Amino acid sequence: FASTAIFGPLVGRTADTYGRKKGTLAFTVMYALGAMSTKSPILAVLLVGRILSGIGTSLLFSAPESWLVGESQKSGDDPDGKYLGETFGLAYAGDSIVAILAGQFAMAAAGRRGPTGPFELSTGFLAAGGLLAALLWKENKAEGSGGDAKQS
Repeated sequence: FASTAIFGPLVGRTADTYGRKKGTLAFTVMYALGAMSTKSPILAVLLVGRILSGIGTSLLFSAPESWLVGESQKSGDDPDGKYLGETFGLAYAGDSIVAILAGQFAMAAAGRRGPTGPFELSTGFLAAGGLLAALLWKENKAEGSGGDAKQS
């Protein structure tokens, strides 16, 4: 939590400046490295892993949603934000179902691989999400202080 609190404001601004797709991809890499660090018996590796996971969490809660909003604004297909609101509503409703399923998967992974099993399992989902974002998303960045999205 400390690394999220310390790096959070910087991380969001960096994702807006350098690209929200890049921020999302950085999340998947940082969080996967943090998850893999749980296998290490070395305290320094564990500490670095927790810091990376905290930074990754900050990216998770800023980059993908900012990307979606930026794409929505750029396309002009939803000027009043109706579809964007519906999308967020469905995403938040689906979060509870995903959380239940993730808990079941984590319990099974822990039963088979021990306490680090859920972390090991998460790297596969992180890789899949990163691959989808890398292949399917266009890059967008914040443009100035007005918040207009720039696409590349």
